Amino acid sequence: MLKNNKFNFTGEGAQYFGILIANFFLCIFTLGFYIPWAIVKSVKYNFENTTFSGKPFSYTGKGMDIFKGFLIFVGAMVVYVLLAQLSPVLSGIFYLALVFGGLPYAMHAGLTYDAKNTHWNGYTFEFKADFMEYFKMFVTNLLLIVVTIGIYTAWGSIAIKKYTLQHLKIGRLTFDFEGEGMALFMIMLKGLFLTMITFGIYGFWFVKELNHYNTNNLVIFQDGRKCNFHSDLKVGDVFNMMFVGMLLVMITFGIALAWVEMRNMRIMLTAIEISDDLDPENIG
Repeated sequence: MLKNNKFNFTGEGAQYFGILIANFFLCIFTLGFYIPWAIVKSVKYNFENTTFSGKPFSYTGKGMDIFKGFLIFVGAMVVYVLLAQLSPVLSGIFYLALVFGGLPYAMHAGLTYDAKNTHWNGYTFEFKADFMEYFKMFVTNLLLIVVTIGIYTAWGSIAIKKYTLQHLKIGRLTFDFEGEGMALFMIMLKGLFLTMITFGIYGFWFVKELNHYNTNNLVIFQDGRKCNFHSDLKVGDVFNMMFVGMLLVMITFGIALAWVEMRNMRIMLTAIEISDDLDPENIG
């Protein structure tokens, strides 16, 4: 049987515009408290219009669940602002506590929640990582990024990505990332340098290289077989998404945003496929 290991996106700008405009007004009328429900509506629409092998994904997260975390975030920001008025030292300590304590907690909780609410073809994703182990890994890499003034970013981001993917699964499928820090560092170094000296023109090639690196090093294991992701995103695609998309949003005073987002999703996803080693009909 011919396999169809490709992604597709069927979202439409007009439908998504309706969601965005409703979310916008509801967020204003509720002074921002509707934001969690707005996020869920957008995520659900994008997932339901994303297919792999002809079958759609689905997302069953609820606004009320996210609202609880949203309230904690708002509360933390209020405390930070109040402390900043009282003492720069206290606000600094609180900020560090948020970054090195709150951030890994939020990341772990978010990954766990999103995984168990993401489904494809009757199967549910799982993210199973011990919190303390995740906390140590995340904080260690974050600290190394800080003390090296950002130089360790390539290695740190890959370490976090590897750990996350190695603890993610759906059915019998497990994931991993094979990229190395030095390769990413060289892509970033070259990309930033050439983008600066070409006044931003090389930025389109830089984005394409990052996309290929992040996608083509992603692998799935099925019954011992390694299955590779591949992206054939082109520089012209990046130009369309970034430059043309930005122009459309600007000249329509933001009205075209929904159509631009749907077009960008379609370009990104249809550029990705998984090798024929993967049997999408037999993952359970």
